[in-house]
Amino acid sequence: MGGFRSSRWSNGYERALTVQECYCIKASFFKNRLHNRNGFEGYCPIQKQYPYECIKARCELILPYFQNPAAKILFEYPFCDEPPIQVHQNLQFNSTRPIVGGERWWFICPECGVIRSHLYVVPGEEHFVCREDGGLVYASNLKTHTRQSINGYFANR
Repeated sequence: MGGFRSSRWSNGYERALTVQECYCIKASFFKNRLHNRNGFEGYCPIQKQYPYECIKARCELILPYFQNPAAKILFEYPFCDEPPIQVHQNLQFNSTRPIVGGERWWFICPECGVIRSHLYVVPGEEHFVCREDGGLVYASNLKTHTRQSINGYFANR
């Protein structure tokens, strides 16, 4: 595998963007608010892990009776030296019922239509997407696996 300065990235390839460098919205924030059929209007947290930043986004839940609920999200974030980028998007929800009971809420990715617990805004973009559609990887995937290769070497002897 190999880190940023390893030979894996030496042929003109750019380092992959990580989940930790993008703004993230979590479906779990809306869990309790989706049960209130009156809707919700207020702020929801949009977080970025590296460097840590939390933005309060304007949020409005729309709860139609015979359709999946939706959330209108509006926030802006700084990007390089340019004016802040505004994100204004409607996000759809879906629910599943686990075997152990209860109800679990998910976002429906606007790009691929798959249910996801987290959606991300890639820096410089104006909409939420899932990890796969944004081409994002986890930071741990970019680190070298020296310990694993050493353990594997001695295990095979």
